Amino acid sequence: RPWEFFPDYEVVLADDDAAGLGIAGEGPADVWVTVRAAGSVVDFTVNLRAPIVVTNTPAGAAAFQVINDAPGLEVRTPLFAASAGADTGTTAA
Repeated sequence: RPWEFFPDYEVVLADDDAAGLGIAGEGPADVWVTVRAAGSVVDFTVNLRAPIVVTNTPAGAAAFQVINDAPGLEVRTPLFAASAGADTGTTAA
């Protein structure tokens, strides 16, 4: 869940992607991002461009990695840049 490190993080999905996931508008979904570990924690990065969206619908639970259409997001965003006050590659909501 990226919001602890990137409070302004926003997920924007194409209508077709949202429909395929069984969600509409701001429907219920959980969002996870992948972390790329490195030799030092200051070099850890997260993929904000392609989060994993987890849905739980009456038909069952499903998880898909999707392309986030929000502008300015990177595949390798420094995880700890937000706490250091550096540019995070996120946009304000």
